[in-house]
Amino acid sequence: MSRGGFVFRRGAATWLMVMTAGLIAWVGCVDPAPDEVVGDDDIHEVTSAVTAGGKHSCAIRANGTGICWGTIGYGNPTDPEGTFVQVSAGTYHTCWLDGDGQLDCVGDNDRGQTDVLAGSYTFVDAGNEHTCAVDTAGAIQCWGSNAHGQLDAPEGAFVEVAAGWEHTCGLHEDGAIECWGGNTLGQAEPPGGAFVQISAGANVSCGIDTEARLECWGTYPGLEMGFFEQVSVGTIHVCALKDDGRVVCGATNAYGESSPPDSTFIHIDTGDHHGCGLDEDGTILCWGCGNLESDDYPNFGQCEPV
Repeated sequence: MSRGGFVFRRGAATWLMVMTAGLIAWVGCVDPAPDEVVGDDDIHEVTSAVTAGGKHSCAIRANGTGICWGTIGYGNPTDPEGTFVQVSAGTYHTCWLDGDGQLDCVGDNDRGQTDVLAGSYTFVDAGNEHTCAVDTAGAIQCWGSNAHGQLDAPEGAFVEVAAGWEHTCGLHEDGAIECWGGNTLGQAEPPGGAFVQISAGANVSCGIDTEARLECWGTYPGLEMGFFEQVSVGTIHVCALKDDGRVVCGATNAYGESSPPDSTFIHIDTGDHHGCGLDEDGTILCWGCGNLESDDYPNFGQCEPV
């Protein structure tokens, strides 16, 4: 599902970075005034990370505080207290990672997906009914539903994890991908080679290799060829960020989830039937959700940053 982003600060500047395979890629920045407090009305203008879930979306402001909009299916999501460096939205739950490596997961807990295992973490990914995170030793820890073996992480040193619908994939330090759990359409059978980033959805998983090429396994999303900086797999659609800042999407488009706006992005994330991204100014742009003027599913306000 979604993978959010990390936030680092240098002086007054706030940088969004993606850490993959042990490499740090600085992909954009915003520059708020010193000691600026960003309020709710400023969410469009100064944002450092964004994530898309089932019927909700969340973001980290430039000052590190979190905010959400839409619905988690059991009411409106609650904005967390504190400051954070990563946020990941699952189908009906959200996990927040702070600068001390502590995780706080909130929302639906029918399968234990918000019952965080004790430890210190460097990366988190919230899936459908399970959550996985990479701890400071490089091991993957998972909790929630294990109906298809999606919690049974292998041993090894990992830098990233992608929690899908019924399966999970992990990115080893050497760039190799390993997947486990449900495999009805081959979504847990990754290709060989070295990768720098991964993402997992329902019946498809994707990764960006060390040559900036996009590879997917499971259901083929039909994306255009080229060089990419990031990929994000939603429930049944895929969006990828090209090296020129354009976003291309494929697979389903029943609600506009594969029709991103024409803008230059630095980071993207996909959810159930929508996607959100940060443009080069740090502004949140979302797409999908069908007709925002109707009450038809899946419009629950998740495409309308508050």
